[in-house]
Amino acid sequence: MDDLEEELTRLFQDRRLDVQVAADAEKTVVAGARRVRRNRIALVSAAGVVAAAVLATGTIVLTHGPSKSNQVADAPTLSVTSTSTDTTSPGTTPQVQTPSAATTPPASGRANAPTVMTSPRGPAASTSKPAVVPAVTATVLGPNGYGPFRLGMTAEQVVATGQVNQPAAPVPAGQCVTYTIGGQPGSRIVVSPRSGVVLIDPSIKVHTPEDVGEGTNIEIALSHYRDFDAQKSPSVVAVPGRTSAWYSISYDMDTSKVTGIILLGSQTEC
Repeated sequence: MDDLEEELTRLFQDRRLDVQVAADAEKTVVAGARRVRRNRIALVSAAGVVAAAVLATGTIVLTHGPSKSNQVADAPTLSVTSTSTDTTSPGTTPQVQTPSAATTPPASGRANAPTVMTSPRGPAASTSKPAVVPAVTATVLGPNGYGPFRLGMTAEQVVATGQVNQPAAPVPAGQCVTYTIGGQPGSRIVVSPRSGVVLIDPSIKVHTPEDVGEGTNIEIALSHYRDFDAQKSPSVVAVPGRTSAWYSISYDMDTSKVTGIILLGSQTEC
């Protein structure tokens, strides 16, 4: 037993078995411990970023819902890169590079809903204005008519000219119809159901082919129409060159001037 103890004592005192400790052993151990700690922090940070990205992707998917094709959109790819640690600089803190911008999720394929234009219920109010009847610019009355109007025209033909206004009230069948010439208030075109147009009264300043009209001295009227009666107003005279047509000439006895003229196709009808 004593020999064993002496042998062990000798061995422990042998310097060949001594472990040589480097001069900077303490610094090396501390640096290694710091590297381990930094690596653990980097791993924890990267795991947090990935978890946040997965959570955001799940929220987007739940918000938008599945596409028509029932295809699940791929989660955006996030790149996490950690910088390498400089082993020669223990005090350097590792950097974690986060993605510059979140990748836009793929389009779900759902088309935008069309805009539906609704109109108010009920019929739309008409904004069109009544048709304007053009005025007749003719200045000569007779011997056959005035402007587009002719003695003997039917009511349909008169309306077809597009230059008369319809009667304000319906006219019973079999009675004469009176139209107003467009743009000439007080004018008259009287249509008989049997003889057609029997009266044309432009109610504006017109004259006959013989140049007898408003303002004409009755002496001139007498020279053109032998049956003109200077003692009676209106005076009905035959239209020169035409049978069954007459002028009804009104005049002022005080001034001896013609004040109006009407073309007649009949003196008995209407």
